[in-house]
Amino acid sequence: SSGINAEWPLRPGFKLGSDGMELPLLPRYEDEKYIVPEEIRPEKQLMRVEVLTWGVRQLKDYKMIAIDSPHADIEIGGETVTIEKIPSLKKHPNFAIPYVFFDVWLPIKEEYLPPINIRVMDNRAYGYTPLVAVATIKEYGKYRTVYNGVMEQAEEEEELEEAVGEEAEILKEIMAGGLFGGIDDD
Repeated sequence: SSGINAEWPLRPGFKLGSDGMELPLLPRYEDEKYIVPEEIRPEKQLMRVEVLTWGVRQLKDYKMIAIDSPHADIEIGGETVTIEKIPSLKKHPNFAIPYVFFDVWLPIKEEYLPPINIRVMDNRAYGYTPLVAVATIKEYGKYRTVYNGVMEQAEEEEELEEAVGEEAEILKEIMAGGLFGGIDDD
């Protein structure tokens, strides 16, 4: 026997459009992708992401060639920031700007936070930039901090950007001369 009982015909688990039921509408389709309805999406808030970008160390050779001039991309929630390349990793392994920040819309609830992806590429001859290192940070919600509530005025943001810009310039000067420029290693 085939194992199918003729007395119990196979029935679908649901009926489409029968009994006057309305079918659910398909989500909107734009730019070759479906748009998730707002009522399903997690609630988001504009957040500032701050990253300390000191430099890179102990990178192994890529395709038998030493990594000499890397740059990094930091991506979170669809926003990507590129950290300037290091001109010579052997002479000075630090990035010129050790602190970057950017604003991005992120979910308020920690369980919905997207991962932070860090990609390091080497800048080689003829514009060739191979991917030489990757890191993913999945759980960073415990590092979220609220500074004086939400910054409500554009003036505060401008003051902060100016202060950070001045500090970045000072740090650039310090790094260019080395942290301990006048001290011998002997």
